[in-house]
Amino acid sequence: MKGSAAKIATKIAAKIAAEIAAEIAAEIAAEIATKIAAKIAAETAKTKTTRTTTTTATTATITTTAMIKKFCTFLQKK
Repeated sequence: MKGSAAKIATKIAAKIAAEIAAEIAAEIAAEIATKIAAKIAAETAKTKTTRTTTTTATTATITTTAMIKKFCTFLQKK
């Protein structure tokens, strides 16, 4: 009986941990997406002001790529 209880407890703990991890990952992803959107909006505003479309698009792409890489690295560490 003790073995069965331990298995059940382990399954429950794993399920709870997975749910918590999913919630944390979703929050982090949302935060990163918000930051990326803000950066792109700021760069777009600069484009309208300075007319440097190519530079702005490149900067936004580099920023987005870097943030995604940071997020992936963070998830790999967890």
